[in-house]
Amino acid sequence: MQVARFALRNLWRDLKSGELSVLLLALTLAGFDSLRVLIPLLFVSFAFLGLVIPSTMVLSLENHGRIAGIASALGGTLQMVAGAIITGIAGLFFDGTSLPMVATVAAASVAALVLSLVTLRKKELKPVAVGSGTG
Repeated sequence: MQVARFALRNLWRDLKSGELSVLLLALTLAGFDSLRVLIPLLFVSFAFLGLVIPSTMVLSLENHGRIAGIASALGGTLQMVAGAIITGIAGLFFDGTSLPMVATVAAASVAALVLSLVTLRKKELKPVAVGSGTG
C-alpha cells in the first residue's frame, strides 16, 4: 500500500509550512512586512501545502474505498467552503497592510497542527519502514 510505503502519516510533521507562516507573522509584527520578505516566505509555505493537501486527502480516503468518489467530492467541497469562509472573515479585518492575511495564514497553520496532534493516534505518528506493509 502506498500510504505505508511512503509513510504519509509522518509527512505533516516533516513539513515546515506552519513554522514559516508563524515566522512570517512574527516578521510582519516586527515591521518587516515588505514584499521582499512576504513573497518568498508565502511561496515556500504554499509550496509545502502542495505536498500536504493531497497527502491528507489520500489519508482521509484510505479506509473508505467503496465510497471514495463521494468522500473525495465531499472533501473538496469542504476545502472550498472553508477557504471561502476564512477568506471572508479575514477580509473583514483588512486595513491596507498584509497583517490580516499573514495572521490568518498563521492561525490556520497552528489550528491544523493542533488538529493533527489531537486526531492522529500516537501509533500513526511512528515512522513506518519502507516495504514493511504496516500502516
